[in-house]
Amino acid sequence: MKIQIRHHKYIRPRLEIRPWGVLIVLPKGSNENEAYRILEKHKLWIKTKYSELLNVIEQSKTLN
Repeated sequence: MKIQIRHHKYIRPRLEIRPWGVLIVLPKGSNENEAYRILEKHKLWIKTKYSELLNVIEQSKTLN
């Protein structure tokens, strides 16, 4: 699973599950240690949601 870290002008960090992996958007000025802390804290949620997303993508392919 690919992990991408971006910085943006948001106030709070954001965690997104994408078909290619995980996107972590940190507020400008945050260091990457914050991203690793978020990954560790939400590890189980990330695995669950990523698996669900892949299942939905596979199911949609069989419908077409």
